[in-house]
Formats: sequence, structure tokens, C-alpha cells
Amino acid sequence: MPDEYLVPRRLVRAVPALAGVLRRVDAWMLQAAFALLARLSPRNAAGLAGGLFGFFGPSGAKGAKVRRNLRIVFPHHSEADIARLTRASFRHVGVAAAELAQAPRVLAARDTRFEMVTDDPRIRPLRPGSPAVIVTAHVGAWQYTAMLGQLAGVRV
Repeated sequence: MPDEYLVPRRLVRAVPALAGVLRRVDAWMLQAAFALLARLSPRNAAGLAGGLFGFFGPSGAKGAKVRRNLRIVFPHHSEADIARLTRASFRHVGVAAAELAQAPRVLAARDTRFEMVTDDPRIRPLRPGSPAVIVTAHVGAWQYTAMLGQLAGVRV
């Protein structure tokens, strides 16, 4: 895990004596961002975070790394396609961050937001103290899966 997310790493490296202060500033900015996202509606939080990440994310060092990796994975894509995929990748990260900020609200309304479906009658719903393997695709709010297990009493 990086030590800084919003403060440029090159700034922290350029002024090592201020690294601790810069990291605290970074933490405060993240806390403020998450507090703001938590106050918005889930839809507005996802839109705001996705838009900001999609706009600002590609311009930094991580954007260059994403573009480099996408060129490897999609060698025949045009630069316009790589730029579009890079923005989309960062937008998805922003939406995932907003979903984490919204987790307490969304999980409090889990009875109206989530449904456990099994096609196999031999599979029992989650029960406290029962072992379980949870498999999910990384689509939608995939990070809620483990949280839902914990709410059902499953040790994750």
C-alpha cells in the first residue's frame, strides 16, 4: 500500500523532512473526501468520484502506468482507444471508492438492496458459524460481498 494517495509522491521524496506532515495532509484530504461522499446519495457519490477520478487520474504517474499496461494488453488499439480505456479504468476506481464511502448506508438498507440467490437447492444460505466460500464477479459493487458475509455472521 502506498503511503500517500492525493499528495504527489515526488513531492514527498523531494522534501523528506516534510514527509510526515505531507502524509497527514494526504490522510486528512482522504478523510474529507470520504466524509463528503458519505453525505451524498449513492448515485451522486458514484458520479462525483467517478468523474473526478476519470478526469484527474489519467494525468498522473499512475495514468502513465495504466496506459503502458493497456498498450501491452491491447497492442492493436489506437491511442484514442487507450486513452478512453484509461479514463474508464480511473472512473471505475472512483466509483469503487464512493461505494466504500457509502457502505454503511447501503448495508444498513441491505434488505431492500441485496438478494441472495442460489440455483442449487443443496446450497444453504449463509448461517452464523457455518463455513462458506463466496464467489462473485468483479462487477457492480463487488466489494460488498465480504461485508454481507460478515453481516450474516460468517467469519471472513
